[in-house]
Amino acid sequence: MPLFDELREVLSELLPLLKDNDIEAVVVGSTVVSLELGGFFKDSEDLDFFVTNRSPFLEEDVFKNIALMAGWDYAYTDYGTPRLVIPKEMGEFFIDFYENIHDFYIPQEIVNNEVRSIRVGEYKLKHLTLEAYVVLKSRIGRDIDDQDLNRISQLVKEGYLKLNRKKVAKLLHYFPQEEIGMMENRLKRHKLIEK
Repeated sequence: MPLFDELREVLSELLPLLKDNDIEAVVVGSTVVSLELGGFFKDSEDLDFFVTNRSPFLEEDVFKNIALMAGWDYAYTDYGTPRLVIPKEMGEFFIDFYENIHDFYIPQEIVNNEVRSIRVGEYKLKHLTLEAYVVLKSRIGRDIDDQDLNRISQLVKEGYLKLNRKKVAKLLHYFPQEEIGMMENRLKRHKLIEK
């Protein structure tokens, strides 16, 4: 799967720093769709990582040091977790780090079982499957997330993306029972789950 130049450049800088600082993380944001497409899914792409072996919230200094070592800026996500800001010629590239905090929640079963890997140079980049990303998007429910689900549905319909709708239905069961109905309705509305 080809990576596009800007993302490849960012990852080539970032992945060695994550390895050197013993940070294991999985891409969980819209970059999942971009990797499946082989091109940017959104006009302004960023990288969202779910950290699996440390707490970005409690071990903030590790992430601040990465920004300092790389000459990048440091900021915070809406959840108060680390954001690395890489100055680029055409603007800034954000790299956000998350964990299960507040209402940001990814079930451990999804992190353990719904991950793929690709090589970027000598490093491995882990990312969620498209099915897991779609289920997570259905949980959030903001207008922008609904638009993303609609666009993914269109890309599946047009044959640009492949989605296992049965797997999407199966992944719902990792979420709290009281949320499943709402998530299922959103997925049905966008024809991203088998009825």
